[in-house]
Amino acid sequence: MVLRPQGVGSALFLAAQGRMAAGPGYGLVVDVGSRTTDVLCLELRDLTPVATLSFSLESGVSTVAGALAGTIQRATGHLPPPDLAQAALSGPVTWHGQICGGPAEAGPHLDALAETIAAELRRRLGGDLGRVAATALVGGGVLLLGDRLADLIPGRPIPVRPEEAVFANTLGYMWAAERALRAVGYRGAERPAVPCHHRCPFTPARRPGSCAARGSPAGAAAPGGGRARRPRPRHSARPS
Repeated sequence: MVLRPQGVGSALFLAAQGRMAAGPGYGLVVDVGSRTTDVLCLELRDLTPVATLSFSLESGVSTVAGALAGTIQRATGHLPPPDLAQAALSGPVTWHGQICGGPAEAGPHLDALAETIAAELRRRLGGDLGRVAATALVGGGVLLLGDRLADLIPGRPIPVRPEEAVFANTLGYMWAAERALRAVGYRGAERPAVPCHHRCPFTPARRPGSCAARGSPAGAAAPGGGRARRPRPRHSARPS
């Protein structure tokens, strides 16, 4: 078993889409989540992670929500609950008779998070920062940060649609799993379409031993005449 950083899923997804092209230099996947921001550095030529230049930062959307909650508390005299502070990042909310939050109040805190991530990236990469050729921003947090972070980090921006940003890691690992299953001859059942024009490889097929798979429903005529034996229940109650 080979363990890979979580951001490899996003890199696989973007490479499969032709957006993270192979070439010289480093690629960055910056995943801004709820509690942490994960930065994956990898070789663009073969998507090999560079462990010494990859890191996790204990700052994310909840950091900004906590700071905004403090701003709202100072204005109203009451600390808002976490879900209200989170909602205030996207738009105005009502708290104890006052309209609070929204872009005007959340903006400075979002700017601070973008600066924190960019500063830590510059510190960790140091002299290798000039080797970065492309950068992808993923995770739910990038929907709030917008262009704030993209303007502060190096490398050619890799386009990621908003609906892909949250699920980029999942889509990449799903693509890798489907490819691995096909390599061993797995066909599976007909699979429903999922967002981003991918297809899920995990729709369960009928079990080989089931009546449905054999085409002989319970009680139907058995080969050679007579009636097929009724299947025994899986969990029958035994007399005590």
